Amino acid sequence: MTTMLKTGLKLGACGALIVAIGAAMLVASPQGVPEAEADIAWLSLVHRSGQERFVEALESAGLDNARAYDWNGNLIYFAFDETDEPPLDVSLRLQAEMVKAGLNERVYTYPVDPMSVLEEESPAEVKAEFLEASIDFFRGGLVPVKETDGYISLNGVELHREIETLEDVIGVAMELADDEEAVQKAVKATRFVEAFRTPENPRTQVVAVYSQDNVDLTKFRPDAPGVTLLGEVDDGIPACPGCVRSSRVAGTGAEKDYLMLSFDTPAGRKATLDFYEKAMAARGWELQPSAMMIEGLIDASVIHDEDIQGEIATFARGELMVHVHVYDAEGGRGSAVSIFKSR
Repeated sequence: MTTMLKTGLKLGACGALIVAIGAAMLVASPQGVPEAEADIAWLSLVHRSGQERFVEALESAGLDNARAYDWNGNLIYFAFDETDEPPLDVSLRLQAEMVKAGLNERVYTYPVDPMSVLEEESPAEVKAEFLEASIDFFRGGLVPVKETDGYISLNGVELHREIETLEDVIGVAMELADDEEAVQKAVKATRFVEAFRTPENPRTQVVAVYSQDNVDLTKFRPDAPGVTLLGEVDDGIPACPGCVRSSRVAGTGAEKDYLMLSFDTPAGRKATLDFYEKAMAARGWELQPSAMMIEGLIDASVIHDEDIQGEIATFARGELMVHVHVYDAEGGRGSAVSIFKSR
């Protein structure tokens, strides 16, 4: 689940990418961009939503095992696949499915750089390709945005406004320019896929992370309603005094017992962990010997705090386990808390 969350966090980059593309669109010239030709096949697609077509395209490409997690009140889906194909071939195959679904006009063989239109030395054909790709990006398709050795990622967003032409994209770009709140309200769904190989595993891993339809991006903001928590949080797990929640990810369906919480607190590590040891015990959770052993080794100077990068405690209640990890917050002010519950 931790790996999925690290990947899922990349959804947050969609807003920045939208702004970058929007800024580039404002200086791009729409001259010479032909009107899209009508496609008879489109008639079979209009009755299905963009989300339905996107999911069907993923499933056709082998990403048919999506699991849903409630992330700050939005459903975020994770799907996985493994293949012998190199990452680039995965990208081309995924884009081909997006073309069939009517979300992409074409397949892009290399990453599209929105900043290319700002660089005078960029070839005209590169700028033209970006202009074309911007339509697919904002229509909810998949456009490659980054490629390195053994890695490629694709992004796309679906907006509440229908995007069919370059003029549509330019109109949206003008409305969203330098307005983060407008970007959050304009986005209907976010989509991200990455394919990569590692030295340890020569097979290509494919991870797709996409939001529910009508996602509310404001719920990911640190000042979102309900972010400051007091008392109980979930299933008898308390929020530490003064804690501000930065993230909550909970499983659904068969994975309903999985929960990950992240907090920030002005309190120090030791005080925060002491609170959890007392508060969890009062709620029927038992501190596990492994946690007590680690504390004993630290007290005896056998190991040091820096060896484990923070304070760790594990609790059990029936078949459920809760892991609490408290570490120094960035900038040295207070602490950060990660809580993971599982069966």
